[in-house]
Amino acid sequence: MGAHAYPARRLEFVDLLHEICENEFRVIYAGCPLVVAGSCLSDKEHPGDVECTFEARWASENVRQRALMHWFGRHQAIKQLGVDYYPTLTDDRNLRAFFSYLGPKSAALKSLDERHLRGTVLLSEW
Repeated sequence: MGAHAYPARRLEFVDLLHEICENEFRVIYAGCPLVVAGSCLSDKEHPGDVECTFEARWASENVRQRALMHWFGRHQAIKQLGVDYYPTLTDDRNLRAFFSYLGPKSAALKSLDERHLRGTVLLSEW
């Protein structure tokens, strides 16, 4: 595959995430920071998904309840499109740290210490 194919594949995920944010997520998560991760940000030759979390832990109880109901109702369908998302609703569930974890397998493949962190992108306004 040519050098231009990799950026194009990554842009497909950016476009997909943007579309889903506009059509579904904005109504529920407006004002919540969005953390983006996944193979679309990695050096993988063929990225397979985008992972994200909406940091809704400081949102109102109503927003957190709607976020949870939306996740239960739509997560699998949206995941099949290539966007694996989870709301962060409490302080004890740090998905941003989870998405940053490199792990021993990836670290060994890249000759890195497994404590090395993978990159994430925090969007405070989207």
